[in-house]
Amino acid sequence: MCNICGAFCLHEYRGNSIYQNLLNFTITKLKEEGYKLLGVDFESFNPTAYGFWLKYFTAYTNSVVRRIDECALHD
Repeated sequence: MCNICGAFCLHEYRGNSIYQNLLNFTITKLKEEGYKLLGVDFESFNPTAYGFWLKYFTAYTNSVVRRIDECALHD
């Protein structure tokens, strides 16, 4: 299994099928190399990412991460 760990597209280039084309190219190449599964990790609180990735992938797991703000730490 291969995994996409993140991607970003500048706002002015969104809606031009850039990601769809990159994803299609990636899938084609991975199939040629014998891969059967492709996963993606994205932050589900990002509505743009959530809307995009779930058009192409089926959710199979959820994880929880806590980011600790350095300002919140006390000596």
